[in-house]
Amino acid sequence: MVLDKDKLKSFITSLIVIISYILWATFIQFPLSVLKVHNNVVISIYEVIINTIYLIVMYLLFYKDISSDIKKSLTNKKKTVINITLCILSLFFIMLLTNILSFFVFKKIILPNNDISLVNGINKSTFTSLFYLLMFSPFIEELVFRLNLRKVYKNSIVFIIISSILLGLYYLIYNNLNILFISYYLVGLFLSIMYVKTDNIIINIISRIIYNLILFILVIL
Repeated sequence: MVLDKDKLKSFITSLIVIISYILWATFIQFPLSVLKVHNNVVISIYEVIINTIYLIVMYLLFYKDISSDIKKSLTNKKKTVINITLCILSLFFIMLLTNILSFFVFKKIILPNNDISLVNGINKSTFTSLFYLLMFSPFIEELVFRLNLRKVYKNSIVFIIISSILLGLYYLIYNNLNILFISYYLVGLFLSIMYVKTDNIIINIISRIIYNLILFILVIL
């Protein structure tokens, strides 16, 4: 059996990207723990700077794909706006649906997709919160769990299932909230389907930015 070097390279790159993101949250906290830094302002500035560096690295890694999708978005602006609008409305529908299910089953109301970042960000500072919600999370998660995995899994069904499960498990592990897994999974499932349908990661990113911004405004009101 002849080993396809391109496929192997894509798989290894994809694996490294996912592992780097999973370990990143722990890695950036290590220097703070060693130096025993407790000042919230210093921590916020440090997190924004170090995460911006990671964001730039990921952007450079997927530069060609991002540039291509930006051109596609600008070529057919009307279609882009329609897709973004439908995506945002669908995300809110999922949020409503999961909250209804959660209320009747677990007697709890939840905020699907980035709720932990939302609440923790607000507790730190508005700037840090907006950075995570409007820059880091939408860009990184779409690049890592959508664009990155799509390069390896060409079969749409396999890609949708794996990307959705991986993102859901990531939130489950780091947030330690079992009830939220179904919410994260449904959001991830929809966004993966949306990416397959549009073949444009920019649609997902912009939709999530607007969705997160609306949630942020609703929370601080």
